[in-house]
Amino acid sequence: MKKRISRALALVMAAVLTFSISPAVNVEAKSYDVYYLSSSTSTKSISINVPSAKKITNVSSTAPKVVKPVSYSLTTGKELVDKKKTTNSGSITVMGYKPGKATIKYKADKKSYSKNIQIKKYQNPLSKLTINGKNVTSQLNKSASGATATAAKTMKVNAEGKGDWVVENITIYYSGNSSFNYHSCSYSNRPKKASYSLPNCNSKVSNTVSVELLNKKDGGEITVYVYAVPSTKK
Repeated sequence: MKKRISRALALVMAAVLTFSISPAVNVEAKSYDVYYLSSSTSTKSISINVPSAKKITNVSSTAPKVVKPVSYSLTTGKELVDKKKTTNSGSITVMGYKPGKATIKYKADKKSYSKNIQIKKYQNPLSKLTINGKNVTSQLNKSASGATATAAKTMKVNAEGKGDWVVENITIYYSGNSSFNYHSCSYSNRPKKASYSLPNCNSKVSNTVSVELLNKKDGGEITVYVYAVPSTKK
């Protein structure tokens, strides 16, 4: 009898120890869509696509001081193939206020949905950015916009991502001889370094350069803006 009790106790203790030291592999791990603020004082507008529905209800946030729903919309239209059928599409706009995590919950018709969002503070995603030969990298340390360079007839951009940041797109908004235009170059291979040159710009007026970067580690994006202004030299 004593042997049976001892054996039973040993089995129970072994089970307790196994439970205690095993990692919590079955705990649900939430995946978050990451969004970066563009400065320490900025907010971030985020649009959430809603599955086809006739009604959106019960929109809420688990952390409204981090991310808060501000509006939603529904659109009804005709299908392109079968025009007798209608389609419903919708979106929810939320505003990110400060770094943190939140879950946006809502109902589309009678089905419940949730979206996990993480807001991260702004960081300069570039190790180097030159516009027409001028290094403007340090001007972007606190904000994604506000950096300035000198306009030129041929606008030249050289960008290099920092750490996990890679270049997705470079766009130059410029004034030509008679109109305002833009040219954009997207990089499907997402290089660490990228260069772009655009001739026939007007150096006597302000032009704008935007560089869009992706963080390969968390999927977040930051777009920086540089304003190329006319030279004051005569």
